[in-house]
Formats: sequence, structure tokens, C-alpha cells
Amino acid sequence: MFFAHGDKWRIVRQNLTPLFSSARMKSMFHLIQKCAYMFEDMMDYETRMSNVIGAKTLMTRYTMDCICSCAFGVEANTQARNAEKNPFTIIGQIVFTSSYCEAMRIIGRTLWPKIFYGLGFKWFPSELDNFFFKLMTGVFESRNYKPSPRNDFVDLLLNLKNNEKNIIGDSMSNLKTGGSKKVELEVTNELLVSQCVVFFSAGFETSASALGLTLYELAKNQDAQRRAQKEVDKYLERHGNKLTYDCVKELPYINACVAETTRLYPVFGFLTREVVEDYTFPSGLQLGRGARVHLPVYYLHHNADHFPEPESYKPERFLPGAEHEIKPFTFFPFGEGPRYCIVTLLYYVTTKTFNYWEKKKVPYAKPVPFFGNYAGHIQMRKSSGKISQKLCEKFRDEPFFGTFYGTDPALVILDPEVIKLVFTKDFYYFSSREGMDYNHREITT
Repeated sequence: MFFAHGDKWRIVRQNLTPLFSSARMKSMFHLIQKCAYMFEDMMDYETRMSNVIGAKTLMTRYTMDCICSCAFGVEANTQARNAEKNPFTIIGQIVFTSSYCEAMRIIGRTLWPKIFYGLGFKWFPSELDNFFFKLMTGVFESRNYKPSPRNDFVDLLLNLKNNEKNIIGDSMSNLKTGGSKKVELEVTNELLVSQCVVFFSAGFETSASALGLTLYELAKNQDAQRRAQKEVDKYLERHGNKLTYDCVKELPYINACVAETTRLYPVFGFLTREVVEDYTFPSGLQLGRGARVHLPVYYLHHNADHFPEPESYKPERFLPGAEHEIKPFTFFPFGEGPRYCIVTLLYYVTTKTFNYWEKKKVPYAKPVPFFGNYAGHIQMRKSSGKISQKLCEKFRDEPFFGTFYGTDPALVILDPEVIKLVFTKDFYYFSSREGMDYNHREITT
């Protein structure tokens, strides 16, 4: 679902949304509660073994345990000792390996998908496909291919598999036409497994990062730490030292701490969209199908106009009653022929396209050949967020400006009202992530 776009994305999204209803989440809370108790045991052991604790590593083991239990109905035991040998830990490391070659492969896919897939590469390795095919087959067999009382992710998939050959949803075109057209999507094993991959990959890593960084900030900010601890102590005192599903509602400061962490450390430096159909902004700027649009998350989150003292950790910004002061859409954490000379092709794409924004009379940052405005990111010397922030500072008084992501033009939008168009009113035109013409080659679609 992460890479999917158009009707396929919308059908899958509509059919998976019921898993995240309040009733479903409440019915699975006891599984999270069990993982939390295991986390306590793990912390006791780790602190006895060493005075230095890797918060991100521990949070990864905890969130992975939660995801596997709630989603797949299996005891992953990633919080047990010798977790580095756990198969789920190993597959998680494969998904999020941080080697230089792996990073360059991902960047290559983002910048030049046609070349990337033409050379036979894929974003996710075959080990991932095989692991989840075996996992889900085993879980399905253990339940005799019938839904269980757990009401978890596997049950939702089994319902889809057993009840319908095709799933039905609203056509993406309805967003544009206002119609009520319905479309169907065949339920295949590949479709089901791809959702498992996304659920696993996106679920544990983002949560672990947010929790680990929250602990890091609380360790640096003792006043915030004491206030957070006091809130938790009072909650446990009220509820007999037990966690309940409603704890999220009764811990506003804890929630604010996590929100402030995601403001300071958004998962992505900027969010990407690709125009699915020719579009004209209210200003008159026209973008054709396939044009890239960048929404600079890091810059907006660190902009003093939106968040005073942006580099300071201030959970109070997100407490009930204060949230209304946050301006909407300023905070959104999550050749020709076989013998054509490749050098000539590279020269062509790195020079001809660089007058794109000049022709459209859009202010733009001067690029460098091949790398555009993101050389530091492509060469893995700087984070995308920092580069984006520096570019945005140069054009802070503009509603948007042009950049080049590699050799492709990318519009960076700064005005929250224009960002609103992308996210909501005109979502139809921006419903795809980058590389939409090649996303079908990945299992995660």
C-alpha cells in the first residue's frame, strides 16, 4: 500500500481501515499490555547487565513484539535474550539496513526509477517476500484458514480471502467528479503478503524511532521527564498499577512529549508526491503529469514563524488547549535505440531540464549537473531535512519555489494553504508517491 496509487491504493485503504477502528484496537489492547510487561522484564535485565542502554534498540524490540502479536498473531519473542538471533530481528535489519550500498540503491530508485528497474533491481530483497509468504502460510494453516476470536490483522486478511474473490472500493476518480463509481481488485496471495510487509516494516520502525527519541529528549530535559513521570505515577495510582485502553486519553503530557518529538525529528525530511494528472494551482502555475512535488516537513517543523524556539523541546505546544495555536498544515509528522550513447543521454538530462522552472517563471535554486539541489543527500553527506531546510530559508517569503531532485524538477511548497490543496481539496491530483509508473514492480504495492 505504501507504493500503490490510484484505484488500487484507495480500495486497499478502504478495506484495511476497519482494522484500526477503536473497537478493534481496544480488543487487541491486552496483547500490547502483555508486551509492555515483557518490556519491563527486558529493561530489568538490560540495566543489570550494563549502565549504558540503547533506547532505540530496546524500543525496536518492543514495537516489533507488539506488531507481530497484534498483526500476525505470533509470539515473536524479540524482547527475549539473544534477540539478535531472532528471525524477526534479522528480517527487520534486512528491511532497514543502513549500509552505504543499500542507501545508494534506494536513492537510485527514487531519482531514476526507469534505470533502476531496467537493471533488474528492486527496493525490497527477495528474502523479505519469502519470509512473509512462509510466515503467513503458517499462520493461516494454524487457524485452518478461518478467522479467530483475536480480531487481528490476520483475521481481516482471512475474511478478505475467504469471503471475496475481489474487494470493492470507491474509484479515485470520484474525488474529481463527485461520482459514486465502484471498482474491484482481485484478492491474491501477493496482495495479502504485500500488506503484511508494509504493516511490519512501517509499524515497528517508525514507532521505535519516535519512542527512542522521546526517551532521549526526556533524558536531556529533566523538568519534562519529572512531569511525565509524575503523570504516569498518578495514572497508575488511580488504576491499581494497571494499564488500560483509556490510558492514552488520560496521559495528555505523555502524548504531547511524543508529538513534540515527531516535530523535532520527523521521519522524512520532506514528503513527496507525484502529479497524476495535469494540474493548475490557484496562482496559475501549471504542472504536468509526473511532476514531483515536495512538502518540506523538516523546514515547517523548525520554522520559528510556526513554532517559537523551534529547536527547543517544549511538549506544552501540544497539550489540550494549546493545539489550536498550531497553524493547520504546518505540522504533519508521517537514448533512443540500444546503442544510444549513455554519456550523451546524461548530458542531455542534466542540462536541458534545468531551465524547467525558468520557463514557468517560478523562482528556483540553481542546480548542479546530475545531482540537482540535493548533492549532499545523494552523496550521503547530509540529511534530506537539513538540505531542504537550507533551501527553504532562501525562499521563505515565497509560497513555493523550484528545485531539482537529481535531474527531475521538484516543486517545494511552503504556504500551508497550498499544502492543504495537496493533502485535501485537490488530493486526486497528488494521490501518488514518486515513481508511480514503476511502483507495481514492488511487493509492497
